Amino acid sequence: MTDSRTAGVRLGARVIGPFIAPPADPVALFRLPSGPAVDIARAGLESGVMPQGSARDFELRLRAPRRPGRYLLQIDMVDERVHWFSDLGCGLIVELEVVSNQ
Repeated sequence: MTDSRTAGVRLGARVIGPFIAPPADPVALFRLPSGPAVDIARAGLESGVMPQGSARDFELRLRAPRRPGRYLLQIDMVDERVHWFSDLGCGLIVELEVVSNQ
């Protein structure tokens, strides 16, 4: 039986970093099963079927990494316990700068 808390399609976010210079191929780093990407958020546990062309709104709340520096943030749909949708493409990757609050 599938655990409903860890199954379904959700919006997710994960980061890699901090780094001094962006990696040459960040998509490859996000795709590594035991790579440096750290999950930082999930929103909208969804199960069932969405009709073609339908829309769904999600609110994703992120908690910034504790360590200041430059990160790459990936926002993507994830089918829990199966794969991130970007495993089949690229997903949205943006640079994120975390600054010290001192």
